[in-house]
Amino acid sequence: MMTLVDSPDNAPEGVLDPELAADPIWSALAILQEHPYGKLDHDQMRAVVLEGWASGLRPMRALLTAGIEWDLLNLFIQMTTRGLEVVDLSGVQVRADIVAPFPLELAKSSHILPIWRDEHTVMAAVADISNMEALRELENRFPGLEIRLVLAEPSDIEAVADQLITEGEAANITEIATALEAAAAPQLISDDDDSDSDAAIVHLARGIVEQALNNRSSDIHIDPQPGRERGSVVRFRIDGVLTDVTTQDIRLHPPLTNYFKARAQMDIATQRLPQDGSYRLRVANGEPLNMRVATMPTGYRLGDTVLEKLTLRLVATDSTYVRIEELGFSSGVQQSFDRLMRHHSGMVVVTGPTGSGKTTTMYAALGRIATGDSNIMTIEDPIERRIAGANQAQVNVKAGMTYPAAMRGFLRHDPDVILIGEMRDVETARIAIEMALAGRLLLTSTHAPSAAGVIARLLSMGIEPYMVASSLQGILAQRLVRVLCPRCKQPEKFETIGTIRWPLPPERHPKQIFKAKVNGCVACKGTGFKGRVAVGEVLIMDEHIERLICIDTPTNEIAKYAQDQGMIPLSDDTLLKVASGVTSLDEWARVVATRS
Repeated sequence: MMTLVDSPDNAPEGVLDPELAADPIWSALAILQEHPYGKLDHDQMRAVVLEGWASGLRPMRALLTAGIEWDLLNLFIQMTTRGLEVVDLSGVQVRADIVAPFPLELAKSSHILPIWRDEHTVMAAVADISNMEALRELENRFPGLEIRLVLAEPSDIEAVADQLITEGEAANITEIATALEAAAAPQLISDDDDSDSDAAIVHLARGIVEQALNNRSSDIHIDPQPGRERGSVVRFRIDGVLTDVTTQDIRLHPPLTNYFKARAQMDIATQRLPQDGSYRLRVANGEPLNMRVATMPTGYRLGDTVLEKLTLRLVATDSTYVRIEELGFSSGVQQSFDRLMRHHSGMVVVTGPTGSGKTTTMYAALGRIATGDSNIMTIEDPIERRIAGANQAQVNVKAGMTYPAAMRGFLRHDPDVILIGEMRDVETARIAIEMALAGRLLLTSTHAPSAAGVIARLLSMGIEPYMVASSLQGILAQRLVRVLCPRCKQPEKFETIGTIRWPLPPERHPKQIFKAKVNGCVACKGTGFKGRVAVGEVLIMDEHIERLICIDTPTNEIAKYAQDQGMIPLSDDTLLKVASGVTSLDEWARVVATRS
């Protein structure tokens, strides 16, 4: 037997039009007012409905036009027509044993999840009450029990299911590791691939990779740390921050390292030198993934075996790339960078520390101009994604395919646009500048603390000032900051707002800013953050900056002049993200303030 949880019915106040007053949307908003839900604000929703009505829009159409997601509007529709209560799953602890009879993959695909149970009743969160096939499956999985339904966002149901899957994988990994520890696992993978220990190591390795994918991790670090309990630490980099995941017996470290080295066609017998390699795998949804593997010998040993640090980078290899508009840059930064990419010659440099999104930005820029009317050639190390309409070459030092060698070869192919993955040395920088001066648009990256810092870096390489001044079109310095989880972010103390030098006139200073919630919610997997956006500063060359470079002007004076001409500094661009509630002051201090 299936029942619905009733919701209250309230009429609006201060609404003069009888037709609007009779609309069922007010019942939904009354529930929202009594039980504040997620990122929705009752007063704002009510204002949208009233303004829409004044301009001739029905309530649901007005909310949709205002940018409210359809999934949320669907919840409102079902609340008013079916009388269901909406539950915010971010505040609900769902135990694995409650869900156990209902497969988690089915919960994700059908958007139905059991969340509470006693001897007689099961409460299930659903996203769509009209999915009768899934509801019948729910009844079949819990025979003889009364099923009570509540509404929840589809993304929340998927997030809880993912969390339970990840917890299950972690438990499975622990079980495998425990069994191997009990058996005193061998320190090297044997030639017998059918051995139980080898099969368990393979299972353990795959489990770690799967758990990393489910946690949106970009890198996996497996470190020998004998001073720590059990000795081998597994960490994931999620949204740019390393997080401890588990520790395992140090005896498992060598066979686990050797498994990944073997997959990446690295020399297992070599333990005293750094190595790197890669291999390709497919994830559950069929998308290809490139696993870049790197090892580094440490000073730790286990018997005669040198323990190596193992780093795995998960890189998508499909041909899709992020569009410039999706990177999260402020409109001013994006427009300035777009202006630079419209040039037909000269050099555009993207700078920032490792992991700041430089490659993603350059791919997005090339994707925009690869329209078929230009000959685009790239040399990269490695090629991370394929760009339709571009000729991409891979660095191969052993074969003599270096950055300079490739760039000299490009000249015979009449390129219009050239991408150099990174200016790592004087020779590469000098050839890049010569190509830019010869009438090509050249896009490249380097490491410098700021946009103006790129000029100092080029000069320190020994490039003549007049060549730097005449070749550069502009520089983008960027970072990635974590986005506060919209579901659980919390207000920052009001006093904090007044201590910051906001890049805004006093009348536009923020009245409220936010910080990450400690231990977060299910939507952000407890981190308080969900995703990252780019922040940046764009220095555009002009005749005065060219003269400043030629007379060896200090970097800070060049930066000050650029700011006087309208360049928003990287720190200020990030503070604007703080003021708008996108990120936090702590994130500004971590990523920008300490590196500017």
